[in-house]
Amino acid sequence: MSSENHPDSPPSFGNALLTINEVASKLHTSRDSVERLIAQGSLRAFNISPRGRAGRRPNWRVASGDLDTFLEGRANRAAPAPAARKQHRSNMVTFIE
Repeated sequence: MSSENHPDSPPSFGNALLTINEVASKLHTSRDSVERLIAQGSLRAFNISPRGRAGRRPNWRVASGDLDTFLEGRANRAAPAPAARKQHRSNMVTFIE
């Protein structure tokens, strides 16, 4: 299995690692919004700061491929063509006297 397809694998070295500010700039949004997407699990990121440093913000990096995947998942898709409506026969029988 390729490490690129596994959700818990680290990014390949072919993917550029972007800072939160770089991601925010590309998305035309704030750093806080990007951090919220990471916290929600919507955007995959890696914390590269040393563990155990209390009171410090995480030092996140987002692989460019993960940003592309996130954007692809958010892309507006054309609505599917409506299914043909079924003609229902009436179960009622009309009696003519």
